[in-house]
Amino acid sequence: QEIVKVFLLLAIAAILLGGSMAATDVEAHVPTAVTLSSETETKITITWVHLGTAAANGCGSGCGLSDSGTTNNRDVDVLRGSTNIVNNSTAQTFTDSSLSEGTEYNYTVCHGDPSTTNCAVTGTYALKADPAFSHTLAGNGTGLGFLSQTVTLSTSPTSIGVLWAGPTHNNTNVIGLKVQYQKAGDSSFTTSTENSTGINGGKAVPVHTITGLTSGATYTVKLSGVTG
Repeated sequence: QEIVKVFLLLAIAAILLGGSMAATDVEAHVPTAVTLSSETETKITITWVHLGTAAANGCGSGCGLSDSGTTNNRDVDVLRGSTNIVNNSTAQTFTDSSLSEGTEYNYTVCHGDPSTTNCAVTGTYALKADPAFSHTLAGNGTGLGFLSQTVTLSTSPTSIGVLWAGPTHNNTNVIGLKVQYQKAGDSSFTTSTENSTGINGGKAVPVHTITGLTSGATYTVKLSGVTG
């Protein structure tokens, strides 16, 4: 009977210890210092801190190392919406690539094992969307067109910068360059500037900025000659 009691006590102790260990993991502290950043229109970088020492974030003695036992950083899961994109990582940073321009994404950073209930909600991060662009040269080589033309376009979320080298032209009445733009789906071009002195003599290198555009929309920029 004494032997039976000893085995029962050992079994109860094992159950209690197992329950205690499980509770330590489930109640592990939440990752902190979560940040989101983006250097391009298609990538978001997530960083976090999830240390395992008791002094770090109130974590108990049961979570001194990662689950792999190789580092003092605790394992973390990262979710984009409801999709798990990082599983049990101790890296403390992750770059989510191949995203869509102009789209909002929501991330959560959670304690990795065994539960994802202890999460740091980072909120929504909206990727910027530069306007796509193309350009056409009106009447190239004849009439009011130009024999040569160098055009450079640059973008911000709501504007397009147009830079052109002073072109040569085959019509002495041409005194300037008209800049027009058309949003995809629109039926006509809008004149942004006549720039009547911009190319006088074919020597200037003017810059004109088209503003007030819709972020993420596609525009065609058209340049044509202005006569005097």
